[in-house]
Amino acid sequence: MRPSEHDAVREARDALVVIGSVTPPVVILAALFGVATGQLDGFLRWIAGTLLMASILLICLASALLVADRVARRWWDVRPHALRTLQLIPGSLGVALLLVAGYPTTEPVIIGLTIVALALGAIVAVGAALDM
Repeated sequence: MRPSEHDAVREARDALVVIGSVTPPVVILAALFGVATGQLDGFLRWIAGTLLMASILLICLASALLVADRVARRWWDVRPHALRTLQLIPGSLGVALLLVAGYPTTEPVIIGLTIVALALGAIVAVGAALDM
């Protein structure tokens, strides 16, 4: 029997799906508005950058919750506490906007979060491949 996801994992995944599905059309609209107004860099930085950082934050959160859920359930019989999708979306967008606003200074944080998202994604992929 395959282990099922807990509510915390499901809520984080749903928030990621919402942000991920909204990102491509909004980035295209931002590019069109940027070209029309002659401020392509500004539109892409603030809109596309914020949405991409929110996606990276939610990937980190969803992957970490999935790993924590599987490990904690297997060894300690505990579950992570769930936050609602409507709490996760504005929270991730707010943190992402702060990271984009302080970009030259926050570049190490952005790079670190991207590396963590990739590493956790790889752990989740290996766990799924091994049916854990």
